[in-house]
Amino acid sequence: MDQNYIYHLPSEGEVVLMLRDACIQSTAKRALRLITDGLITDRFAGARYETAVEILKQFLESNDFGRLRARHPELRGEFEQPVRVYFAADKTVHWQLVQKE
Repeated sequence: MDQNYIYHLPSEGEVVLMLRDACIQSTAKRALRLITDGLITDRFAGARYETAVEILKQFLESNDFGRLRARHPELRGEFEQPVRVYFAADKTVHWQLVQKE
C-alpha cells in the first residue's frame, strides 16, 4: 500500500482514513473529494466507492468536529493515526481508532 495514502477501502461499508498533517474533518473532506472525483471521471466504479461516499457524507454531516478533536487529541492530525469510519448494522456511521501495525 502507498505510504502516502489518506484513505483506503478495506471492504464495502468502511473507510480507513490516515491522519497525518490534517485533522479528521479535513482528511474526511479530502477523501470524499478524491473518491467523488474518481467516480465522476470513471477512474473508480462500483458499490464500494459509492458506499464510501455515503459513509463520508454522513460522517461529515453528523459530527461536531470541534468537540471530537477536543475529546480525542488523536483526531487532530498531529501524528499519524488511522481511523476507521464505517456503517453499523443500523446504517448509522461510527468511527474508531485503529491500532497501527
